[in-house]
Amino acid sequence: VVAFQARLAGREALNLPSFLPTILWLFLLGLLAGRLGLFERPRRRVWAGVLLAALPVAAYFKGYVAYWFWTGTPDARSVGYSFAVGGPALMFVYLALLTLLLQNPAWVRRLSWLGSAGRMALTNYLAQSVVCTLIFNAYGLGYFNELG
Repeated sequence: VVAFQARLAGREALNLPSFLPTILWLFLLGLLAGRLGLFERPRRRVWAGVLLAALPVAAYFKGYVAYWFWTGTPDARSVGYSFAVGGPALMFVYLALLTLLLQNPAWVRRLSWLGSAGRMALTNYLAQSVVCTLIFNAYGLGYFNELG
C-alpha cells in the first residue's frame, strides 16, 4: 500500500504544474471576494450573475464527461477540461447557490446543520481518509476497484 501510494504521489507531483495556476487564481479570487465583502454583505445581483454565468459552463464541461462515461466513448481531453474548467465552474455554482439561499432566514435554519461540518473540514477530511482506506485497501476490506 505504501509503495502504491508513493507511485501515486509521484504521478500527482508531475501534474502539479498544471494544477498550480488553477489553484492560485482560485485562492486569489477568494481573497478578492473577501476583501470586497462579498460574503459579509452579499449582493443578490452579483451572486445571481455568478450563478447564471457558471451554471452552463459547469453543466457543459461536467456533463460532457458524464456523457462519455455513460456511452463508453472515452475522450481523454474532456477529463482535463472537466477538472480545469468544469470543476471551478461547479464550485462557483455551489458557492453562489449557497450564498443566495443563506440570505433567506428559512434556508439559514434548514442549512444550519452544515455549519458544524464546515468548522471541522480538516477533521472530516482526515476521518474520510481513514474510513476509505479501511474500506478500499488490502489491510481493510480490500474493495479497491471492486465497487462501482
